Amino acid sequence: MYDGLPRLYATYHCKWGFKPSGGGGGGGGGGGGGGGGVRNVYCQNGQWLGSTPKCQTVVYEEPSQMDFSGIASTLSHDELLLRADYTCIDRSPYDDMAAPPPTLKNALNNNPLRFVILEGRPRLYVEYACSDGFRLENARYAHLYCRNKRWIGEMPKCVPEPKKSCSSNNGGCSQLCSEDRGRRLLVCSCKDGFQLQPDKVSCTDVDECEVNSGYCDHLCDNTVGSFTCSCFPGYSLQKNSRSCSKTNLVE
Repeated sequence: MYDGLPRLYATYHCKWGFKPSGGGGGGGGGGGGGGGGVRNVYCQNGQWLGSTPKCQTVVYEEPSQMDFSGIASTLSHDELLLRADYTCIDRSPYDDMAAPPPTLKNALNNNPLRFVILEGRPRLYVEYACSDGFRLENARYAHLYCRNKRWIGEMPKCVPEPKKSCSSNNGGCSQLCSEDRGRRLLVCSCKDGFQLQPDKVSCTDVDECEVNSGYCDHLCDNTVGSFTCSCFPGYSLQKNSRSCSKTNLVE
């Protein structure tokens, strides 16, 4: 409805990667990643009137400034399917430009693809992790993301871990340290009676008395790295340090 009369009108949207230039226009505002910003023109006396629609290229963020904390978990499955950029993995028979994420030397290359909100649109991204004995040269450059059939970002690089030795601070291990030279790794382990913790360096005491009372006949007393058995009054501990037998009373 224009000028109080029903009129034909056309609505324009910018493609992804572009946004409306200038102000004006009806129907909505611009979107940071393109694809938003409606511009209308209408018909009057055989002419199309209104602001001439124009779209300008979106200035994309530099890879070093990308924030990958905004995973698109708030979007519904349908929204992801409709809005996401799948061009890097689109394997249609008419398009041989699509390609999986590039493989990285000395890295784990089975990383799952995830979504991130970037440039106003859900995009596929991959996060790289290095193999054992290697680390990322720059932890800031661990991601690549998909845009228009290309993987964008600073290519991550895995470099050898600094050489470590058990002779230096026991390799960071709380108890035992061994060197796996083939994988350039230090391996921590624990003494008998201790258990290696999830951090792979610390050891904690195992309470042997928690399992079947340490297989003691009567009483079990846990100690650091070990345990001892004892007997009720009137019984004596046998040579196997676990069994108890009744003490013979001599008149």
